[in-house]
Amino acid sequence: MPDSSSRRRPARRPAAAALVRAPLAAVALLALAAVLPVRAAAQSPARAERMSSEEADRRAREVLARLTRPEKFWQLYLIPGDLDSASFDYTRGVFGLQIGISTIAPSGGVPLPAARPASPAAARPASGAEAVGGLAPVGVIGLGSAPRGVAPRELPLEARLAYGRAVARAHAARVDSIQRWFTTQSRARVPIIPLDEALHGLTREGATVFPQAIGLAATFDSALVRRVQDAAATEVRSRGIRMVLSPVVNLADDVRWGRVEETLGEDVFLTSVMGRQHVRAFESRGIVTTPKHFVANVGAGGRDSYPMDLSARTLAERVLPPFQALLAAGARSVMTAYNSVDGSPATQSALLLNATLKGAWGFDGFIISDAAATGGATVLHRTEPNTPTASAHAYRSGLDVVFQSTWPQHRPYLRAVEEGLIPDSVLDASVLRVLRAKFQLGLFDDARVFPDSAAHWAGHATHRAVAREAAAASLVLLRNAPRDSAARQAWRGNGRAIDTLAARTLP
Repeated sequence: MPDSSSRRRPARRPAAAALVRAPLAAVALLALAAVLPVRAAAQSPARAERMSSEEADRRAREVLARLTRPEKFWQLYLIPGDLDSASFDYTRGVFGLQIGISTIAPSGGVPLPAARPASPAAARPASGAEAVGGLAPVGVIGLGSAPRGVAPRELPLEARLAYGRAVARAHAARVDSIQRWFTTQSRARVPIIPLDEALHGLTREGATVFPQAIGLAATFDSALVRRVQDAAATEVRSRGIRMVLSPVVNLADDVRWGRVEETLGEDVFLTSVMGRQHVRAFESRGIVTTPKHFVANVGAGGRDSYPMDLSARTLAERVLPPFQALLAAGARSVMTAYNSVDGSPATQSALLLNATLKGAWGFDGFIISDAAATGGATVLHRTEPNTPTASAHAYRSGLDVVFQSTWPQHRPYLRAVEEGLIPDSVLDASVLRVLRAKFQLGLFDDARVFPDSAAHWAGHATHRAVAREAAAASLVLLRNAPRDSAARQAWRGNGRAIDTLAARTLP
């Protein structure tokens, strides 16, 4: 295979106009926003909207007018989970759910076909084996588990594919059942946005696994990456998932950072080019994409979520351009970072969220926090006395949706709404952004999910072929030339798993 030096790297984008090195202050940040001439208001025609922006806005305002204050809050609260726990009250709705279905197979090792979706009766959707036929859940949420005693990868290929198709069918039926519950049983009848991780394919059993983001970037083939993301988006949409928490467009400036494999590398131009292919593939299929983490979720020394002190020039030339490129490509959501920027938690930064994203860039989508990041102002950054004040500060600064891990964690965030810490104008503006997206996705008009489609596309042969092609293209040979044959070289390690790198995907 040719060495890495023979690969033609794309030409770098000319550097933005140099700015005077200065701390992140209001004047500097607004100035750099003006220097980078991408306005998200003129977003890509790749959007698969079922109605005009004007119609979506009109209908969103009609729904907003009938929501109570607590119901407005629930449109701004996101968690993983489903409706299995009777103690969780979803009658007031929720922004969306990350719906999983962990399964085991019957004693034979290969799952039975999934049953029809649970009936949306007056009660919640059926749980357990009622909802998934021959598959018995062993958990509510997670990336899924293997058949008891037999890992899917140990099964023959056809059995493995049959298992994946059954899981995909059951997963889609579950999403459909839950969606129908919200549109028929919750008080306001507002649909949810089902969401999931899909950095290199859907992270659920049965889905095709593509090379991680760093491998896709190493192909230097944007057309191939588009084919990968087209395949991934098809599988995601087939299961009724309408939002993905990807791509990651933070720059891998330090290989010691534990999430380098999730990035598209250290180059601003390459990250922007490959990230655009991700966004266009998903958004063209009616799936909201979420570039993350806004901004600079890697600190000095490779420490994740570490405080960042950035000059205006660094922001303008390296940190912000990939986000602007992806918003211009049609991304409808952005996820904030855990870290602070010049002393202000990214989730509470009015300069980054209100002044830059929504102001100077004209971003008309919605901004979500990383999981549990909003409360991080209290326990990590210690800039807030308690969670309700942290929540109020974040919403006022431009955050639209709080992402937490469980249903019970909503209480201090709802308290901020009930105690009037968040002005009605702020609350309504965020809810409108969410409702507009739900109308543009067509969820109010037809949110049905078709399990047969999910089973058809799970691990589809054409998708596996694209995955293999991308994996081969991602291999990079480093040639040590000229090499001193007399020099001694040493490798330390005993071949244990701990001596290798394991790829993983985090929220």
